[in-house]
Amino acid sequence: MLAIKIKNIFLQKWKAVMECTNRLKTKDVVVSVRDCLTLKHGSWKWLVARIALSALLLTMGGLIYIAYREQSLLLFRWLDALGLNEEVSALRRMACAGEVFFWVKYNLPAGLWLLSYMLMVDAVWTSSESAVSYVFVYALPFLALLSEVLQHVGWLPGVFDWMDVCAYVCAICLFELFKFLK
Repeated sequence: MLAIKIKNIFLQKWKAVMECTNRLKTKDVVVSVRDCLTLKHGSWKWLVARIALSALLLTMGGLIYIAYREQSLLLFRWLDALGLNEEVSALRRMACAGEVFFWVKYNLPAGLWLLSYMLMVDAVWTSSESAVSYVFVYALPFLALLSEVLQHVGWLPGVFDWMDVCAYVCAICLFELFKFLK
């Protein structure tokens, strides 16, 4: 019963996002990240701005990851299978022109991705105050922090990193600030 209710709510929210997307196709609209904070809550421009900011954060995290991380990671095999070796090599050559801080290379992408997820899910749920929306918004942040704790105690493979915890907490705080400012 609960699963059917969640499915129906999700489909309703998805339909609202698709309607906004269709409106964008018919209107010439430019929305900046700054506008995201000043748009009227619940307006379709507000929704599109949140989704655009989420996509931007996701892309930034991905570009940092591709540009600076070791090529032995699974992601690079996927990109190779997609035939994107030349593009990846070009991006890595441009990025090698300058060195970045350790935390930018290893921790910032995870924080950007987590913030992107939270903004996207919040936008899809159009800032609903229901318990189900909170579960969807905060499930991944909870799992991210839990995974670090479990790595610390040795119950999950991986290396515990305080900087990952800081990146996750910063993402959660920025999300809460973003919600407060709306």
